[in-house]
Amino acid sequence: MKIDRKKIVNRCGYDQNECMFLAKRLSECPDEALIPELKKITVWNYGKCELGLWADVLDRLDAILERAVTKVGRWMLRLDTPAEAPLVDDVVTILEFTGHLIEHSIYRYLYGSWTHILALFGSENMDILLAVLGLSYNFSKRSNYFIRLDPYNKKMVLDRLTWGGAENNFGLAACCDPNHFPETAGNIYFEYRPVKPETSDQPVDTDSSRVSRDPTAPDIAQDDGGWSAHAAPWSTNNKIVMHALHKRNQSPSQIMEELLAQHAVPLSKQMALFARVRLATYFADPGQRHKCIRARLQALSILSYTFDVDERHLYPNLLDELVEVLELPDGQYMGIKACALRTMTAIVNSHRLGVE
Repeated sequence: MKIDRKKIVNRCGYDQNECMFLAKRLSECPDEALIPELKKITVWNYGKCELGLWADVLDRLDAILERAVTKVGRWMLRLDTPAEAPLVDDVVTILEFTGHLIEHSIYRYLYGSWTHILALFGSENMDILLAVLGLSYNFSKRSNYFIRLDPYNKKMVLDRLTWGGAENNFGLAACCDPNHFPETAGNIYFEYRPVKPETSDQPVDTDSSRVSRDPTAPDIAQDDGGWSAHAAPWSTNNKIVMHALHKRNQSPSQIMEELLAQHAVPLSKQMALFARVRLATYFADPGQRHKCIRARLQALSILSYTFDVDERHLYPNLLDELVEVLELPDGQYMGIKACALRTMTAIVNSHRLGVE
């Protein structure tokens, strides 16, 4: 959604000249030159300003984000399709630039692209997710946006934190070790209460090649390389059990497409399911796993600043796990250690876990 210009005010006490010149120059850039110009802005040296000055630029970026999050199936976003690979780099650039802008602006409530930002939580690309969380972190520290989220979108952000915890052999420091692979790491077990056909929030599947599960059909089970589903009446919970997702030659979005074609998972549960599918698929890849760990730490920082959460997310041993991460050797773990330090600071500053 584009910026509502009726809400723009002009009461800034800062010198905005540099920002005004930059905003004007970017707004006049041709489409093919806009993203390359944004990539040049890696450090913000333009002072503080009103967000309304950037309305024309942000509206153009909103159009790119809208195209990126268009669904090409039940779940998959356009930017996750192989044909749109260049769009990923453009979106990451937009999110990083917007993060700079939010950090150095006032009247942040004017930002109108949050519908697209929330949709990007459903991307299978970890660089996209990290950029989304980076922007969300700036908002969580400098505005009350997340506090005002509706319950569904709050839950969607919380569902990003689907991990097993140290007691299930998923401790943060242990997971940084590429040789550490818990036996359940590639599996998912998910329960849901199916949506009735007349109230289903799923689109009707017109592809005859897909097999829809009849809720009255017998249970189906396959070996560890596949999936098992336990059909049940609409009034009881159904189960999705999948094994060794990291061995399947499919992306998380492709797996999610199959699951939604076979299971009437409610809209409110789909992000939680996808978060588990994404983690189980990527856990065997050390590079992707490190990005998953950084994403979890970023999300914990946002939670600490913003949400009222329970011990499932900020559990008593979390600080001990963060200390263990900080004790890891330098080198490949520097990015994770920086995120851990930021998370620890957020927890302490927000007085979570009884820390005074």
